Amino acid sequence: MKGSLNILALILSASFCLQASASTITVQDTGDGAANAANCPGSGCRLRDALAKASGDATIDTIDFSVTTPATITLTSSQLEVNANVTISGPGANLLTVDANHNSRVFYIDSSKTVTISGLTITNGSFNGNGGGIYNDHATLTITNSTISGNSAASPYSGGGIFNDGANGSATLTITSSTISGNSGPSGGGGIFNNGFGGSATLTVTNSTISGNSGGGGIFNYTAGATLTVTNSTLSGNSASFSGGGITNGGTLTLSNCIVGNNTAPAGPDIFGTVDSGDYNLVENTSGAILSGTHNITGVDPMLGPLLDNGGPTFTHALCTASGVPDASCTGVSPAIDQGKNFTSATTDQRGSGFARTVDFASIPNAIGGDGTDIGAFEACSTPAAPTALKPTNVTASNFTANWSSVSDATGYRLDVCDKHFTNCVYQDSDVGNTTSYNVIGLNAKTDYYYRVRAYNGNCTSPNSNVMKVKTDKL
Repeated sequence: MKGSLNILALILSASFCLQASASTITVQDTGDGAANAANCPGSGCRLRDALAKASGDATIDTIDFSVTTPATITLTSSQLEVNANVTISGPGANLLTVDANHNSRVFYIDSSKTVTISGLTITNGSFNGNGGGIYNDHATLTITNSTISGNSAASPYSGGGIFNDGANGSATLTITSSTISGNSGPSGGGGIFNNGFGGSATLTVTNSTISGNSGGGGIFNYTAGATLTVTNSTLSGNSASFSGGGITNGGTLTLSNCIVGNNTAPAGPDIFGTVDSGDYNLVENTSGAILSGTHNITGVDPMLGPLLDNGGPTFTHALCTASGVPDASCTGVSPAIDQGKNFTSATTDQRGSGFARTVDFASIPNAIGGDGTDIGAFEACSTPAAPTALKPTNVTASNFTANWSSVSDATGYRLDVCDKHFTNCVYQDSDVGNTTSYNVIGLNAKTDYYYRVRAYNGNCTSPNSNVMKVKTDKL
């Protein structure tokens, strides 16, 4: 018994040491060139160097970045090969871009590796083969809070954005809170090709936008070995030369709380194939598609704004809440608002923190069995009116009370206190709660300050109020 306990203690000790030895390499240089693992750690550590270091050192489990942002890493030679079980953690898709400059693919994920990529934009990959942006070669890849945009696979190849290859083996690709846009792959999957030929390919897309991909449509789910699950996502503006502008399904497809609309193809413009399970979707054109579920909306325009920065690190399609709101292209209220059901545990929409999922409009009846969630990747809200900034009170040498009017339906207010041009601020976008006055402190004596306020409600923030000027007292 004593010997068994000793063996157990050794096993636990070894496990602890392995966990404790995990380490992070920090990229500090946005340059590129021949890989040199010896550059890391250090100020000359580039992304290609860090990947080489991780390939030769199994204790490295994370690559992060300490660079001045926004920044771009422009590849000057070949693709970046990921030959390690590693997380590549960027600062945000709106802050750091990896650009292949149309000279190569961007990332190649080696077989059997488990890799996570987050907080990056991956762009301008171009490859005379499958997978212009990323080739996931029989590996397990997770992509979060990222943008895959402007990549291409040359004719006759597939997967302009991402090629998930499980042919005669297996591959897993999970995409969350990301945007796959403007990629092209002429033979299939301008955005993503999920290849299950003779094997198993699993693709899961959640809280994401697939938009403006061309040649082979948004997603091509290829053969019986391919399993595709899409939840709380928007597929719009994609095109295919033959069929399935939004999705072509040749395997198994589960579609839940998704918008598939404004896509084009000669056959099955939105979906070509069978949706095996799922419900609460808005599919504009059902030609060529067989849908599951009894709560789908079909045959109507989803009324989306263009792909824009609507907050958060990645671009999204906003839902129209009125004619001209939030974009001039809107001609009415989107039929997707409040007509869905949140099939995940997500508490935010694609944009992340500050953008709640669900925002339920009291004036719009929910779908039968639904929970007031909007269909798609974006959760709309009713934008409150701008408050009116009022005369300050209680002015001293170091503080004053900012005042403003109450706004109907506001759940809080954000305050700026700055110089005349609102470039140098002592309070900037400060959430002061659901109140109509706030004591501003820590100011300089005998100094001019200017303040303005915005109301917010759910995911929406009002325009700025008028500006009030205040001069602090002298000491």
